[in-house]
Amino acid sequence: MKLNEVPEQYKIYTVIMTSKSEYEINGIQKQNIIEATTAWVDLPNGTSINKVYAVEIKLNKERTRENVMNHAEEIKNALTITG
Repeated sequence: MKLNEVPEQYKIYTVIMTSKSEYEINGIQKQNIIEATTAWVDLPNGTSINKVYAVEIKLNKERTRENVMNHAEEIKNALTITG
């Protein structure tokens, strides 16, 4: 499976803040941060961040590959149902 074929919920991104703090999120959480109408966003790990200070959100290819391998059967079933 090519990276662009991976459903967003299985892609892993790293949010890098101006303070150099890094947070790991999935693609759905990334979209929620981008679309949030407030500056403060709650992450799944319980941390709240001010998205104004996010300087980069980048795809973590290695963690995405691991996540796809860990959820291969689930992804296959999801693609079979939708495809």
